[in-house]
Amino acid sequence: VFLVITLLCLLTNLFAFYKSFLLGAFGLVVYPAIILGIFFCALFLMNKVVRFDKKSLTLSLLIFSLFLCILQLALTSGLSFESFSAYVSECYTSKTAPGGALFAIIVYPFKYLLFEVGAYIVFAVAVIALIAYSFDWYYDKLKRGQRNASFETVQKNDGDAISQLRESVIATQKMAQPSGNLADNSQIIKI
Repeated sequence: VFLVITLLCLLTNLFAFYKSFLLGAFGLVVYPAIILGIFFCALFLMNKVVRFDKKSLTLSLLIFSLFLCILQLALTSGLSFESFSAYVSECYTSKTAPGGALFAIIVYPFKYLLFEVGAYIVFAVAVIALIAYSFDWYYDKLKRGQRNASFETVQKNDGDAISQLRESVIATQKMAQPSGNLADNSQIIKI
């Protein structure tokens, strides 16, 4: 519910201060993050458990973060570069930075020490190296015969709260009926 309200706030000007904060602090990446959060909540409500391989999840997040750093460099190149606080505050107020103020904090030291071209090179080499490593790791995993998926959804059977609630309601109704005749299903409440 919270994620849907947040998405509504981002798509409309329902709470302008909240939208301004999210876009300033986290940037445009907040849109796909909210949609992904809604997707995983929907899976959870359908009693699906999502399992990730830890290594592939870590590699994917690192590659995505470094790619976002490259986008941050590209789309904020026209902003003020006088000082750290000026750059971060302009990324916060621009609302079009891919990673907002959060990624401005990460990008600024590289841009300051290596200049813009050096920062591009460092982030691009890191992305290429991580992609090569992840392909090598996944190929070795397939070669060893491990065909476990990096991402899978599993039907959750144990501890299903709705099924337990339904069973307890039916058991309570059976105990409350004086005749024990269950042929009449009109008295059983279906959840």
